[in-house]
Amino acid sequence: MYREMVSNDWFTLLIILSILLIAIAKSLFASRFTDFLALVGNSKYLKIHSRDQRFLDLFDGLLFLNLTFSVALFVLLVFRHQSIGPEIDLDFFFKLAIGIGAAFLIKILVERLVGSMFEIDSFIDTY
Repeated sequence: MYREMVSNDWFTLLIILSILLIAIAKSLFASRFTDFLALVGNSKYLKIHSRDQRFLDLFDGLLFLNLTFSVALFVLLVFRHQSIGPEIDLDFFFKLAIGIGAAFLIKILVERLVGSMFEIDSFIDTY
């Protein structure tokens, strides 16, 4: 009789991928990353980088992917701890990550749509 082995190697790979995304963002955009880290203490990053609001930005994209993977991993660990939901595997993680990423993107798009409809783009950009 064989014992069933539970492998959590993909957890480790996802954590390494998240750290790698942060390292790539730091190496490609060193000064912007330093300003971003200081965001907790002051608003220098917002003053400098809110003027050039581009929808598709590599720095923001890398941090968005990291956020999506991290939130999905956290939700997955909560599901595992609470023993709720379906069997937790890599397929479920990717479905969860896509759902969380889509929810964040829809939120951003709705904010921009409301800002342009009511002509309060400058207020929305600072938010």
